[in-house]
Amino acid sequence: MRLKLVRLSIIVFWLIMMGMLTHKKLLSHWQPVQSFSYARIIPRDTLFRDEWMGIYYKEQKIGYSHTVIRAEETPKGEGYIIDNSLFCALPLIGKNQYINFKSNVFLDPTYRLQTFSGRLASGGYTFTVEGIRKEGDTFTIMLDTGEKVMLERKLPADTLFANMLLPFQSVDYLKPNQRIEMSTFNPLSMKAEQIQLHAIGNEVIELNGEVIETTRIIIRTENKLEATAWADEGGQIIKVELPFRLVMVQEPVLRATDLDLDAITDIDFYSEVAIPAQIVPSVDAPVHYLKVKMNGVMFDEKELQNTHQTITHDGEAVICEIEAPAIIDTQTKTIEAVNDLFPQYRGETSFIQSYHPTIIKHANRIIGQEKNALKAVRLLSEWVFSTIEQKPTISVPSAVEVLEKRSGDCNEIAILFVALARAAGIPSYPVLGLVYHKGAFFYHSWAYVYVGDWIAIDPTFNQIPADATHIQLMHGSISQYIDLAATMGKLSIEVLEYQ
Repeated sequence: MRLKLVRLSIIVFWLIMMGMLTHKKLLSHWQPVQSFSYARIIPRDTLFRDEWMGIYYKEQKIGYSHTVIRAEETPKGEGYIIDNSLFCALPLIGKNQYINFKSNVFLDPTYRLQTFSGRLASGGYTFTVEGIRKEGDTFTIMLDTGEKVMLERKLPADTLFANMLLPFQSVDYLKPNQRIEMSTFNPLSMKAEQIQLHAIGNEVIELNGEVIETTRIIIRTENKLEATAWADEGGQIIKVELPFRLVMVQEPVLRATDLDLDAITDIDFYSEVAIPAQIVPSVDAPVHYLKVKMNGVMFDEKELQNTHQTITHDGEAVICEIEAPAIIDTQTKTIEAVNDLFPQYRGETSFIQSYHPTIIKHANRIIGQEKNALKAVRLLSEWVFSTIEQKPTISVPSAVEVLEKRSGDCNEIAILFVALARAAGIPSYPVLGLVYHKGAFFYHSWAYVYVGDWIAIDPTFNQIPADATHIQLMHGSISQYIDLAATMGKLSIEVLEYQ
């Protein structure tokens, strides 16, 4: 297997930076809580606030965030505007991946969210979301993932739009032992989701040469993804510790923007999330059978099992066995025979645009007159493998945009392949998990197709079927990436047997 390292962790990093520490359900023992709104972020006497924060990875500065809050008369009426921008250089295998993010929020005089927008740009890819309150709690939302999609969604009255890093800059009136619940809009799931803050107590910290009295706050979700923030006596957030050794600190503008980009390449974010294997398969041939013991698994067990992957338990550990199937072409079905099966894996989503004319055109051109589903899958995988330039990419991938840009990593490749397979009439879905490479397991994305049986294929490596070192952790909905982040740094793997 050639060195084509997978980089699923990059998009998870972005989601954490976006402040989407959210989940649909909350820990019941956190009740009762008080609701949180923009009114608790912006005191009524605020006319202008200008805030800068430096972003550090393992004590090396990699970027900065700038937030401006201002009272302003606008054509939409009197209210508040919150602008946030971020620049970050993510060090990855000796090269910086640059991230630019901008967001804008408009609040009416009662602090209700009226409009919001966010734009992520990196490596030639952009992801844009815009929303405007239509009536009541209904918003018209425009999502641009290579093509524009208009949707309507109802959002709770106190919903916040997550700016880069955190959905809030201050937590006025949060007292020790107090718990607060907030609703934030997640553009990936297109829903309002929940975050809870727990003020642990008072703590004295040193920051920028000053000793400061603070309140320590835990930000936590049901899936145990956690961050810690420190607020000064006025409720201003002055320091945040995020997963992956990422730290934000409040700084003057000149210090916050003082970056040495050459020094950043001396560190490597990618190595932080690799999972070393205690026993190393050393063969070059594909692994057909793998048995591993995993500790720290926090997924629904249904997500860990499929036709070729089974699990058992050894105490709190999960024993996972994967067997790559032997494929016999004569036992596979025609495209016509599978086309009407599994409709949930034949439709399109905002990111898998399998009905888009350009996707359909390319799928038909690639498979030509081929009628056999497996042979068509091979043609699609070979085309994606040979056409898409593999390089680190920080994006929210959509099939249409990947087809246009012709570059990306395992996320982009898997999403494009699934869209092409569905457009060709073959049921398919992406999965998220781990793959083995040279002494460690790396987070990765690949796909399943139905050709008479469900088989795993990896278009990033053009493996059909994908070898047994592919460990599925969950189905690959983009909105589930944040759940995957909860395992990073907590999951361990011991290889017990392989063939």
